[in-house]
Amino acid sequence: MAVYVTIYVLLPKFLVERQYIKFILGYGGLILFSAILQRIFIHFFYESLILNNPSEELFSFKMLLRAMILINTTVFLILSFKIFQLFQIEKRKNEVETAMYIELKADRRFYRINTNEILFIQGKGNYTTYHLQGGSKITTYGTIKKALEELPANFIRIHKSYIANKAEIRSFDTNSIEIKDQFIPRGKSITDEELL
Repeated sequence: MAVYVTIYVLLPKFLVERQYIKFILGYGGLILFSAILQRIFIHFFYESLILNNPSEELFSFKMLLRAMILINTTVFLILSFKIFQLFQIEKRKNEVETAMYIELKADRRFYRINTNEILFIQGKGNYTTYHLQGGSKITTYGTIKKALEELPANFIRIHKSYIANKAEIRSFDTNSIEIKDQFIPRGKSITDEELL
């Protein structure tokens, strides 16, 4: 009970909202209440019925403290796993959000481009041309390999000189790929599954 209340009530309502005092007070009250309940069950069902030997008083300080420590360690163990899971989810969200934009330098000017606007990229030696929606192009100094490293996973190198945005592929055959009425060459090593 203490684990569920902590994870599904105290964590989202107080800890995530940065209301630390309310979280600590709620958590302390929950642990005390759970320890009292546990002590009652142990005393009446385990010590009295099974052992036939109630060894301690119902609410002795020693037994109540023991119950609180046991419950606290269990809750902390499960809570740490849940917080780690939430951390990983937030980390993935932040990685996706930062990958949505790239910065390009061309003609002594910096451009901030949303990766969703990129149709495909063409490499020519040490220069890379970004073909964008609306027909505009930005040519930068740099290799196509370096350009691919900066892009999210929905971009694929389809030829030694081309990178395509998979979301923009309209059609393809064994030799070429169509993106917004433009046909670009397809490498022989690229499988159909990679383009889907």
